[in-house]
Amino acid sequence: MKNTQKQTEKQTVKKTMKRPNAKKANDKPISRPMPFLRAFHEALDWALDIAVSRCKHRDDIASVERVRSALRARIEGRFAPVSIEDLLFACDLLIATMEADMHPITREQLGY
Repeated sequence: MKNTQKQTEKQTVKKTMKRPNAKKANDKPISRPMPFLRAFHEALDWALDIAVSRCKHRDDIASVERVRSALRARIEGRFAPVSIEDLLFACDLLIATMEADMHPITREQLGY
């Protein structure tokens, strides 16, 4: 009798000791303002302007603009989903721009 009572106590304890802060399926993500992004808002906007200037197709421009609107929403503290394809495309444009600007110039190209 004692053995079965212990087993039921263990089962009861296991059922009641679920994680208290586990997310439910219908919980919305916590929305907090992003102070780091807010500090660099103008620089990020400028960088995305450069990314748009390198785009030739309107779908590419729309992709960068979706990233821009998601960043602005996150800066304001709202939840803003953005596709990974759009984010990677915008980052690729920025990296390509930086690489082109940092291309070393030889003395021959300078005319020395």
